Amino acid sequence: MCESFSTKHDFILDTDLGNCTDDILAIHAAFYYQAQGKCNIKGIMQSRKLIQCKELLDRFMHYYKADSVPIGFADGDEHSQIFIPYYKLVDKKNADGSYFFPRTGIKLEDRLPSWKLYRKLLSEAEDNSITIVCFGLFTNLGMLIDSGGDEYSSLDGLSLIAKKVKVLNLMGGCFVESCPQFPELDGHAVEYNILGDVPMAKKVIERWPTSICILPGENALDFPSVHEEVLADYSNAKDGFMYQTYANFSKSQIGDGQYWWDPITVIHAVLGEGNYFDCSEQGKISISSSGVTNFSAQKDGNAHIIKIRSDSIARFYDLLRSYSVWSPNN
Repeated sequence: MCESFSTKHDFILDTDLGNCTDDILAIHAAFYYQAQGKCNIKGIMQSRKLIQCKELLDRFMHYYKADSVPIGFADGDEHSQIFIPYYKLVDKKNADGSYFFPRTGIKLEDRLPSWKLYRKLLSEAEDNSITIVCFGLFTNLGMLIDSGGDEYSSLDGLSLIAKKVKVLNLMGGCFVESCPQFPELDGHAVEYNILGDVPMAKKVIERWPTSICILPGENALDFPSVHEEVLADYSNAKDGFMYQTYANFSKSQIGDGQYWWDPITVIHAVLGEGNYFDCSEQGKISISSSGVTNFSAQKDGNAHIIKIRSDSIARFYDLLRSYSVWSPNN
């Protein structure tokens, strides 16, 4: 079984917010669980480099009354693939000209790069206390691995991770040959978070020194993001990012390809196995140069594949929809 979970978790979240709507629900769920006293969000990293996506995360922190929680950014301003440009909500204004989603007041240029913020937060943490929940590209984690000693710790990246991180929860990979939402390369489905930065994903998966729980893309195929349901469910919080995204972008713009990949990873990080999840035997994961993921059961492995139990599909879908009853302004 996977490593046991304590009652409350110290989380660092790593997201590519600004691309698919599952990132919104994942962060929303994390703040919900923090309000329930089940986790403590120590920081959030953004792996998407587009400047408006960095702005978007800053606005998120203010909306969730978390201005003091540090956020880190990937270097650069690359215009990587965007499926749904909801980052444009940073420009939405009220009738009086004020921003609909205000900033925290902290300048983006004053924020640390993600890999540097990782080092700071880990150096300040108790040993074996941090749960990293990554539901974006693996770029920031790979840069942390590559990092050397600095003003925060004399330890290199791998040593710092081994000392401070309890478990890495990852949304990524695909362990079935065919999956309707993913491209196929070398005769096998390849998941987006892996494909977005294959060299860093390979580095993280194959060199990570602590336990890994990986929640593959096929988990979400029973949990589509239905436009009408989201608008109805979140109508009690029309000032929130979930409602505003679906209200400002039509069903045709959002499309039918949205599934709740990322919140599944957050939920597992909080709840662990039990009513909803099955955990594979331990083993090792390898990634090919094209991004194909393979798992082999090995007693000396550090990875487990987490799957949603087939007898809990309906209950889990109800759980995903239940987060709409909470907002930070309730």
